[in-house]
Amino acid sequence: MPNQLEIGLAENPPLFQAKFQVRVDTEDFEITRPVVYRYVERAQGELTRPVIVEPPVALQWSESALLFPNGSAKKVELQLKSNTAGATGPVRVQAPAGWHLTPASEQFRLAMADEESSLALQLTPPSQDAQEFIGASATVGDQNIAVGMEAISYPHIPPQVLFPPAKTKVVRADVRLLAKTIGYVMGAGDEVPGALRQLGAEVTLLGPEDLARGNLTRFDAIVTGVRAYNTRPDLRANEERLLDYMRNGGTMVVQYNVPEGGGPGANAPPGAPATGRGGPNAPAPDTEAPRGTAPATDGVAAPNNAPAQETGNESPTLAHIGPYLLTTGRDRVTMEDAPVQLPNPMSPLLHKPNQITARDFEGWVQERGLNFASKWDPHYQSLFETHDPGEKPLLGGTLYTRYGKGAYVFTAVSWFRQLPAGVPGAFRIFANLLSAGKTL
Repeated sequence: MPNQLEIGLAENPPLFQAKFQVRVDTEDFEITRPVVYRYVERAQGELTRPVIVEPPVALQWSESALLFPNGSAKKVELQLKSNTAGATGPVRVQAPAGWHLTPASEQFRLAMADEESSLALQLTPPSQDAQEFIGASATVGDQNIAVGMEAISYPHIPPQVLFPPAKTKVVRADVRLLAKTIGYVMGAGDEVPGALRQLGAEVTLLGPEDLARGNLTRFDAIVTGVRAYNTRPDLRANEERLLDYMRNGGTMVVQYNVPEGGGPGANAPPGAPATGRGGPNAPAPDTEAPRGTAPATDGVAAPNNAPAQETGNESPTLAHIGPYLLTTGRDRVTMEDAPVQLPNPMSPLLHKPNQITARDFEGWVQERGLNFASKWDPHYQSLFETHDPGEKPLLGGTLYTRYGKGAYVFTAVSWFRQLPAGVPGAFRIFANLLSAGKTL
């Protein structure tokens, strides 16, 4: 930021300000007011908005980050939108050393305001691992524009317009994936499906009709998006179909959900097994733990010969998100660089199809994860342990188990942040989770 004193302000200072010299009796003083645009909305009355100086065109990449899991070239798109009629000129793309881009420049012409166009480019990555940025700029008359434009408009705040740099992150990292067809159950909304397509997977968004009557066996893995069990009642309604999918060899990956107010209700009635969740009709698991046993307390799974301990603090919405009992908690790890330990270092999920090392936990953004599992059945194994400084160790960030011929993974790690941000280690780990049914 050019002016360091502006850091922490709720919004940028106004672009234009008017100064008024006022005299009251014999006293002179000055009043400064921002210049605003005043207009009338029939439903809301008189409104104001800041005065914004827009560039003739705005540039935006189709993806905030682009992953290249191998040495193959990819088509990438640069979108242009005009803010004025008759915007014309060259657009240029600057690729970093080692990356080959065609075409590097092209002419554009946008006849009307708000008209959009796109430039398709072929980008070939280097053979070795790399993380770089590619930038774009357009020239209109004597102006060189290298920004996009993003409007933020909500009823409770003044409209805001951002001008982010017209650049995108490009990542070359070897990522292997055994799950080629993925069904995705969108929850509250995230950008994970697009990120998974960058791995070369075929991703299909699943609606209620797909879960109720569709052919689920065509998917190597089914992923539920963030807060899907909070927002998609059809997941609960079709839990038996999802169980059958896993019994027959499918992999199910459940991302984080939010416990509802600490939640009345329980995972199961006291002393009862989880019906359809490791109950008497389920196939024998890989371990000899009694089916239907409840999770241990304090977020640490009990040994397989531990007595059952029922819990009663899970909301009904989240009572059956796994094949065995699992309680969603509110623990989170807010430090993106918090140390990560591997409690089960020989787990196949750390070795196949990608070898996971400490390097894969570097370069993360914003946090490690949120709403970790707090209690779980001994059938589950923990993949990671992490915690914020001074906090207790947390083992409930990612849990996994075989179920029939397939596999189940619960993960509260913030993949919805890491994958769209192009974190290479996150892609490698998530690829292993998607491949669990083929490696466990």
